[in-house]
Amino acid sequence: MTSTRRTAQVEQHILQRAHRGLDALLAQLESMAALVDALPGAELEAALDRLLARIDRTLRAHVEWEEQVCFPDTERVPGAEWATRFLEIQHTQLASAIEALSADRRTLASDATRRVGIGRHLHVLHALLTSHLEQEERVILRLLLELPE
Repeated sequence: MTSTRRTAQVEQHILQRAHRGLDALLAQLESMAALVDALPGAELEAALDRLLARIDRTLRAHVEWEEQVCFPDTERVPGAEWATRFLEIQHTQLASAIEALSADRRTLASDATRRVGIGRHLHVLHALLTSHLEQEERVILRLLLELPE
């Protein structure tokens, strides 16, 4: 489907709103990282379950929309494909960080030493997501407005 400038503006608006929606996820990652050592085992497991469910609901859906709708339209701007390829690599990095956190959660009940990994993976995921969202806003949002008529 060929995108019009109006469609691109709608996509830009959706992307900006989605990023604001991910601010709550970033805050949850940050607060979880601060609480990993303080929470009792069962509470930590429940908090991680809620966090992973939120990630699945919000971040995974956001990534799918970007790759299926937003990036193909962005690539219509001459020379923009490098930017979307770079952001897709970051999506892969985010998926790896999420999987590492999920693996920690799966083994937490049987291996209490996973707390160290959980804290580290929460910080990594927070840093990756923060950087990624900033780069999308600087690059993709601008490129969407450069789409040809």
